[in-house]
Amino acid sequence: SHWLDIPKAVLPTPDGGFLIQGAGGTEGACCRDMFLIKTDSEGYLEWQRPLGNVQEYRYSISGNFLRMDDGTLLIPFKAAAHGISKDDTYLLKTDSLGNRLWIKRLYPEITIGNPPKIRKLPDGNLALIATVDTLMPPLYNRYVVFLAKIDTAGNKLWELPFAWEGQLHYGDIEVTAAGDILIGGNKNEPSGDKAWVCKVSTTGENLWERAFLLDRDYWSPPLMYDVAECPDGGIILSGLGLDQMEGSTILDGNAWVVKLDSAGCFYPDNCQEFTLITAVAEIPPPDAPDIRVFPNPSSGEIAVELPDEWPFADLAVFDALGRLVLRRRVADRESILLPSPGWYYFAFYKDAALAKSVKVFRK
Repeated sequence: SHWLDIPKAVLPTPDGGFLIQGAGGTEGACCRDMFLIKTDSEGYLEWQRPLGNVQEYRYSISGNFLRMDDGTLLIPFKAAAHGISKDDTYLLKTDSLGNRLWIKRLYPEITIGNPPKIRKLPDGNLALIATVDTLMPPLYNRYVVFLAKIDTAGNKLWELPFAWEGQLHYGDIEVTAAGDILIGGNKNEPSGDKAWVCKVSTTGENLWERAFLLDRDYWSPPLMYDVAECPDGGIILSGLGLDQMEGSTILDGNAWVVKLDSAGCFYPDNCQEFTLITAVAEIPPPDAPDIRVFPNPSSGEIAVELPDEWPFADLAVFDALGRLVLRRRVADRESILLPSPGWYYFAFYKDAALAKSVKVFRK
């Protein structure tokens, strides 16, 4: 078989570089392993290594990872042992170079759906989320989402299960400024597929849950991949809904962004569980400003011509490999010297928003 190398998460390191964690494998190999990649601040490779799970597991799939204050790494993942068809939920701890310190199995039942994820809590402990197939007492249900508080040694401090008649899926979890835990996802029930968001206290109390039914026909549920707290205390959900039409593919979906208040309500005077989202706002793209760069191609110097109402603009210049060559504020008719022959991308910003990009060639 052929496994794709898929990065799952990236974290900055104290030296200005980055750690990339993911899962994958090589063509013809028996198993799928997790890996770490270390780069410098410019994205150049310093080292890479597999995490060595193939001796115990046929495949390992991670959700994200955390870098602790002492440089050690915590990586939640689901994996299937050799000769066994089911996944379990594990937590792996490594040193700063990816050398294994320990692995702890957190859920021995079948882990399904998305891989587990963890976030840091203000008290130094962790929030972990996983979906478990619990066809056993007392839940007798598939797709039970477990939110657990664990310490950095992988010991459970409390656990909160979420179970319905249908299926429940999470996209991500985040921790608010007050230390509460937000969960974004979706649930599938006989009455319809709904976007879902939940807020849990740091002590494990389910503070509230909200669900939102789209008033259009979708052959796939509204998948809420991400959730975040806003500066005003409200909540942003983002995700994808796929239109029901003949020959539909994932390319026929609509991106969704939903803004809720701090209580998870879509309307301040209407916070019932199933609130219909009745319309989609069509946001027209802004008109591209009349910015010119010339001559193009150039022998070295490029002049910038800005609109009359723009006394200046913020300019970022990237080379063909995406590396930042220059970033500064420029005025109308100011000249930019390109360092060497090749393709460049001029990105003009106004009020911190990208206004226009231009491809430039130096001979």
